[in-house]
Amino acid sequence: MRKEKIIIMSFVISILALCILGEKESPEEYLKGINAARASIGVHPLIWNKQLEKEAQNFLNRYVGACLKEKAFTMEASPYYGQIMACDVDGSEPFTAKDAVTGWVAQKKYYDQKSKSCVGGYCNCYAYLVWKESTSIGCFRIKCHRGCTIVTCLLSPKGKFGKGQRPLLH
Repeated sequence: MRKEKIIIMSFVISILALCILGEKESPEEYLKGINAARASIGVHPLIWNKQLEKEAQNFLNRYVGACLKEKAFTMEASPYYGQIMACDVDGSEPFTAKDAVTGWVAQKKYYDQKSKSCVGGYCNCYAYLVWKESTSIGCFRIKCHRGCTIVTCLLSPKGKFGKGQRPLLH
């Protein structure tokens, strides 16, 4: 029985090693586009937080591990941080921090300041990204050899978008 457990554990570890590659991009790759979006609406820039980066990495490691085991998984990294995610399932082109940020910022067109909600499309990632009370961010990207790349960022403090508050200053 012990020999079977060792073989199974070795197999699982080798599959994870083949599938998951954590890819660290420089904080500037994220902050450049994010802080440009914040500046365009008069919101102070975010600073990079290494602890949030580590939390984002831990979340993605747990997430991918749960997917491989086909187990249910809570999509929220922490109740204490705002979280945004981007995923590229195609994998035909590299999916970078810049691509993720561009996608999140593009959601701006769906945010309606008067109703404090998304109108005509999804905008929650954008709203978290420009939440005026947030001061720091940490992100991590993970790529699976099967082609999928996932990026997640954690923001602190957590915004309350969807609770009747306006994330934007103007």
